[in-house]
Amino acid sequence: MKKHGEVRNTYEREYLVKNETPNKTAKVIELSRLETYIVKEVYCGKCEEWMETDSRDIVTDYLCPNCCINWE
Repeated sequence: MKKHGEVRNTYEREYLVKNETPNKTAKVIELSRLETYIVKEVYCGKCEEWMETDSRDIVTDYLCPNCCINWE
């Protein structure tokens, strides 16, 4: 039986972040970097569904993104 706050999977995702430059001229080089973030699949007992949390959004580490109930 699934429990509220139970973690099923944890994995890493990567995404490309572009540095924004205010002046888009030929002399300005647009740089970018690859960032890694953690995704967890956590069961919510109220929603009765597996929800994905995202380490880029600190709120989802503590609250269900759908119903805002604390994971603990």
